[in-house]
Amino acid sequence: MSLPGNHVESGVPDVDVTEVFARFEAGVGLRLASLLPGLVVVAVGLCVVWCVYGLVADFAAPFVERSLTRLRLLGWVLLFGPLVYMVVDGFVTAALMRAAFDDDGLFYLESGVAMVFVGIGLVVTLVAEAYARGVKLEGDVEGLI
Repeated sequence: MSLPGNHVESGVPDVDVTEVFARFEAGVGLRLASLLPGLVVVAVGLCVVWCVYGLVADFAAPFVERSLTRLRLLGWVLLFGPLVYMVVDGFVTAALMRAAFDDDGLFYLESGVAMVFVGIGLVVTLVAEAYARGVKLEGDVEGLI
C-alpha cells in the first residue's frame, strides 16, 4: 500500500471534492534549528551527571564548598533546564509551522515537559541552602578545635 498522489478525489459519485496536498521541505536553517531542543536536553543531562558524579565523589566530606557549589548548580539546572527546553521547543515548532503553512496563526506553546523536574530543582536548591548552613557550621566547629 502506498500513499496517494497529490490529488485525492472523493469516492462518492457525483461529488466533486478534490483535496490538494502539498509537500513541505524544510530548509537547512530549519533543520538545524530543530536540533536545538535536543541540544538543550543533552546539555542539561551532562550537567546533571557531572554534578551528581562530583557529589558522590565528595561523599566522605559532605559539608565542603565544592559540594555546596555542585548542589546549587544541580538545583538551578533542574529548575530552569525544563523551562529553557520548553521555550526553545516552542519557538522551533512555531518556526516550522510558520514555514509549512501560509496563514498567520496564533503562537501557542505546547510541550511535553514534566514539571516534576522543576519541583525537584526547587527542592534541591532548598537542600543546598541547608548545606550552606552546614558548611558554615563546619567552619565554625573547626575554628573552635
